[in-house]
Amino acid sequence: MRSRYLVLLLALGLSAYLVVRLSSSPTPVTASIDLQAALSDQKGQFKEVKPGRTFEFPADHGEHPEYKTEWWYFTGNLQSDKEQAFGYQLTLFRVGLSSPEQANPSQWAANSLMMGHFALSNLKEEKFRSFERFSRRALGLAGIDNALGPQIWLENWKIERLESGWHLLAEAREEEAGLFKIDLRMEDAKPVVLQGDGGYSRKGPGSEHASYYVSQTRLSTSGELVFEDKPFAVSGNSWFDHEWSSEAMAEGLAGWDWFSLQFEDNTELMLYLLRYDDGRLEPASSGSYINAEGSKTDLVLDDFSVEPLSEHRSPRGVVYPSRWKIKVPSLALELEVKPRMADQEMTSGVLYWEGAVTVQGKRGESELDGVGFVELTGY
Repeated sequence: MRSRYLVLLLALGLSAYLVVRLSSSPTPVTASIDLQAALSDQKGQFKEVKPGRTFEFPADHGEHPEYKTEWWYFTGNLQSDKEQAFGYQLTLFRVGLSSPEQANPSQWAANSLMMGHFALSNLKEEKFRSFERFSRRALGLAGIDNALGPQIWLENWKIERLESGWHLLAEAREEEAGLFKIDLRMEDAKPVVLQGDGGYSRKGPGSEHASYYVSQTRLSTSGELVFEDKPFAVSGNSWFDHEWSSEAMAEGLAGWDWFSLQFEDNTELMLYLLRYDDGRLEPASSGSYINAEGSKTDLVLDDFSVEPLSEHRSPRGVVYPSRWKIKVPSLALELEVKPRMADQEMTSGVLYWEGAVTVQGKRGESELDGVGFVELTGY
């Protein structure tokens, strides 16, 4: 569901933050848009997510502007030719300010906002960097072109769908540390997975608390990564999630724990736990197991358990769970998931932990190892 939380938070509570950030930009937002009002109450302007949708690809890799929020999320574990390991995240978010029927045709108009998160982990040296960008979607600063694959861009951060895979490009610079960059090409290693009930994924007690959620759980990845001005040729596997919806999280939900795990036997496991303020888990918490051929087995909350084994206090003072025991009895899975480095906290407008992990365990009597990503929000 992934990195999925941030757009929902934008709809819930980041209105003022976006207004401050965007109003401080040297390029002014069009005066005809009241951002605070536009983000605060749009109920009824956008379509409701409902079960029974028919998906078509590659078209559904593109934008769905009739829904309020949408994100394209990539994570991966990569190995360099110099025997160094890296984790990366690139996520681009769209937040609608008005429905397509109300769109202002002016090239100056900001009918939606875009946000991006980019992060790199140098796992050997235990160094982590994260970057954030905002832009109004006007004058070519940011945008989505469904006809081109699609292409989704935010300045020079770009996600591009190719004939049989993806191309990611992102770079950022720190004054003292230098350049951070990914230029990655990905090949589809498995078919698209429709998460939940045929792509309809519940996120709360009501039918309106839902998203359309599709994944590509294994993308063969290669390209170039630059960390602190040092280039590396890298290869490995990535995971792609794409979600869109119009309704915020259910009242009382604090956040979630999300796991995307890729095993060495070419299978994958996705789990998410929705947490209420009082510590209860939302019964809609669920997951899926993808076998080596790409077929999905749905998992409901009673099918699995996730037990935190330790904690990590980040430099910003946030305490996160930091190691987990996962059991899925119906699949004979017993796993231990560990961060590949402790501090992988995204230091954006909202703090959250998003990082590379390793997996060790068993399926029945057979050893089962792997890598993955974990996202921890609302702590």
